[in-house]
Amino acid sequence: MRTRSKLVGILAAAALAAVGVVSPSSAASAPTTLEARITAEAKTAGLSAQEVTELQGKVDAELKRAPAGAKQISLNQIAYRDGAVITLTLPGEKRARAVAGTPNCPYGSACLWEHPNFEGTRFERSLPCHTWIDLGAFRDRTSSYQDNQTAAAYHVTYNDGQGVLWSTQNTNGLSSYVGDSRNDRADWIMLTGAC
Repeated sequence: MRTRSKLVGILAAAALAAVGVVSPSSAASAPTTLEARITAEAKTAGLSAQEVTELQGKVDAELKRAPAGAKQISLNQIAYRDGAVITLTLPGEKRARAVAGTPNCPYGSACLWEHPNFEGTRFERSLPCHTWIDLGAFRDRTSSYQDNQTAAAYHVTYNDGQGVLWSTQNTNGLSSYVGDSRNDRADWIMLTGAC
């Protein structure tokens, strides 16, 4: 089984080398550096060189806003040191997703989107129980949300000047638009309830 997996990896890398995604010298192993991963993901997503450059500009701008220690982990994702992951939309798409993922909020996470209808850049984090989490560079950017954690737990969002903005306890865990009075105002998030 191990030999088959290794062979599949070598063949995949050789195919990428054949189309110019990786150099022939690196074709014997799967992408291991961030640069190689970005190149492979760009190929998978079918992005042009110009689209990759434009997307990287957006990632770089997001990194400048991010808390200290944040780093790019893929073509369109940034990881904060506290475990949050920021996913930017791919060119031509409205909903953020990892290249190999889906536009939905993964189970066990709370997700906040920059625009209504779960569109635009997404903040995703598994929340520790009863601990306020600063949204960092995602402060004042939430227009829709999904809470995809355990059924007995729910998240509460808070604004420094306004207090509690919403709780997912009675909203079925999602909202395609938080409302005009709460739009772009979330600063903190906490998991509470039976967590």
